[in-house]
Amino acid sequence: MRLGCNLRFHSLQRKLVHSQARQCSVRKQLVYPNPEMPGCDRVGFWTDIEGNWEYFARLVKQSQVLQWNNTNTELELKPKCGFVYGGDCFDKGKGDIRISNLFVQLKRKHPDKVVLLIGNRDVNKMRFLSELHHSDIECPAVEWKAPFYLQKYGVSLEEYLQIKSKVDSPLSRLQYILEKTMGSPDSLQFRRQELAELSITDVDEIDWDKVFESYSSGIGSNGFYRNYLQHSQLACVYGNTLFVHGGLTQTNLGFVPDMRTRYTRGGDSGFFVKESAEQVQNWVEQLENFTGEALNEWTDRPLWDSLRERRGGEALMAYGHTSAMRGKTAMVETFLLNGNLNRLSKPVVDYLHKSGIKRVVSGHKPFADSPGIIRHQEEHHMEVITADTSYSDTTASDNRGVAAFEVIITGGSQDNHSVIHGTFANGDEIEFSLPELKNDEICDRFTNVRSHLVGIELDDGWWVKAPKPHCDQNLLAVKGQGFDVRVKQIHFEEVMKHVKQKSGSF
Repeated sequence: MRLGCNLRFHSLQRKLVHSQARQCSVRKQLVYPNPEMPGCDRVGFWTDIEGNWEYFARLVKQSQVLQWNNTNTELELKPKCGFVYGGDCFDKGKGDIRISNLFVQLKRKHPDKVVLLIGNRDVNKMRFLSELHHSDIECPAVEWKAPFYLQKYGVSLEEYLQIKSKVDSPLSRLQYILEKTMGSPDSLQFRRQELAELSITDVDEIDWDKVFESYSSGIGSNGFYRNYLQHSQLACVYGNTLFVHGGLTQTNLGFVPDMRTRYTRGGDSGFFVKESAEQVQNWVEQLENFTGEALNEWTDRPLWDSLRERRGGEALMAYGHTSAMRGKTAMVETFLLNGNLNRLSKPVVDYLHKSGIKRVVSGHKPFADSPGIIRHQEEHHMEVITADTSYSDTTASDNRGVAAFEVIITGGSQDNHSVIHGTFANGDEIEFSLPELKNDEICDRFTNVRSHLVGIELDDGWWVKAPKPHCDQNLLAVKGQGFDVRVKQIHFEEVMKHVKQKSGSF
């Protein structure tokens, strides 16, 4: 790796900081915490693409809500369709620039029908504005402080440079940030490949100065990182469905951080939205107010203070890390426990029910090769779909293989049902519907016996994940433990015998 970034470093960094007008009014025209999606009877959901261009292309090809335009240069909504992207747009493929630009273009064309969520792999790019600035690069490596959660157990910048035998340069610091603080060790290589494809040239023709510049300019004025953040939000409510990047707990549901929260030291100062008839909707609106304020602060004060302790936007950066928020974040908590699906607690179900929420759709934590589904059948009916499948096939070079799924909410904003369609890791294709959620009843007019059992927990810890393709009698069950996820076939009559008691009667 050639480390020639120092030669042009200062000229590159001038692009990072500009005096910019506040974007509140523009954001209010683009970001809708509770979108109505007028005229839509189908709303599609993808999540956690993480820059994987090949996976993105497969999703577009099979999608029932999005398509390419006539020249294959922009995305289009299909008739009567809306779209929600669940966040984590960057880091693990050669499509960061193209995918984020396509999503932002789509959002600008249809601001009331397209929602982009902020994931942890998106919000952490805010750090580049200060940490790639020459004032921070010039700080001696021995004095450079890693985020607080790495200070005790992680590798310091000084140690990293020694271990890797690297010269302290802008590029080596960027590599450290990506590899040791963002979980993206291959991002620089992926970016080099993407720049080569965009330039229609050989990858060897892309020097490392250009790679570094793509990160610094990407977070600068009108850069692709910044544009994605300015067009995205932390959560949204569409009728009876709440979309978040991560998961919901008694600790984070309804919590809004305040601007004193610090990513570099951690903290959980803030407030809970007071009880009301629409408290989830109010919570989502308050989260949007918080996001807009944090992004404005970041724009106004992007660099560290003289003590390197505070910078604009710290609170929003903190929301992307569970340790920094002490668990009070819906961005990085999950619906998994010890690697397996985990039912919502009764207080969380009750909280959602009071606001008319009957379904939660999320991503963030990978689970098996198709969306994980949790259905509650007790006092209040509740459906959870967690759709990150980024570890579908760990034998594949990208850990995904051929697997790709789309979640669709069909039937309007209230009396609707979920459709799951896509391709499993073994290449089998499937499409099935979950029962319609109507008031506090379940309507089975869209489902058969097997689909009705999807999302049910069995008494041995297995969960029914989908009907078995090409088989009228069997279903697929899944069970996770740590990073190990097992899948098995099971006859629907056996499922009926082993339904866990609290999952309800059938």
